Amino acid sequence: MPAAPDGALCAYCHRDKRWVKGTDHDLRVTAPEAKNLRGETVQQSGICQQCHLVHNARQALRLWARKPGLGQDINEQMCRGCHDKGLAAQQKIPIKKNHPAKVKAQILRQRARRGPVRGFTPLFDEDGKRANTGIISCPTCHNPHRWSPVVMEYGTGENIEGNSRSSFLRNRSKLALCSNCHGMDALFRYKYFHGKSSRKKHQLYR
Repeated sequence: MPAAPDGALCAYCHRDKRWVKGTDHDLRVTAPEAKNLRGETVQQSGICQQCHLVHNARQALRLWARKPGLGQDINEQMCRGCHDKGLAAQQKIPIKKNHPAKVKAQILRQRARRGPVRGFTPLFDEDGKRANTGIISCPTCHNPHRWSPVVMEYGTGENIEGNSRSSFLRNRSKLALCSNCHGMDALFRYKYFHGKSSRKKHQLYR
């Protein structure tokens, strides 16, 4: 069973990650000439090994296959290894990039027996691993392997413009984590998180 080009070998076990195929994170769609740390294009490495190397990964966390970018925590650095100027995802650079690292949250919601409950928003410790108490980072809101939080299906194979109901978001309205601090303003903050209008100097963001 081959790993390239469509990641069949990886998806055989990592079933919940297979929905990345045909989405904007399938570099065959958005950046076919981009190369991982081995100098391989997506056609050579396969979808999965553009971001994850089973052998000789750059770092142990997520077996990362790309050079980390800027960022206040390791998860953001992995995302910005593509989402920055001159890189594979330079067309998608957020205006406002992160949540203040000095703010830590806590998850009290219980996990279901077969995994996180729907709307689950993970937090991360200083090593980038999931934690009950930790910081809000990119994968708190985004699931990089799944375009839609509701529909489990492969992508269209086209580079499409996302919205607040897609764009690899984990959920559409389960904003309990945000509302704990932002109250009724949580939906606005969530929807426009990466935009200028979501940050006000006199409130939490400084």
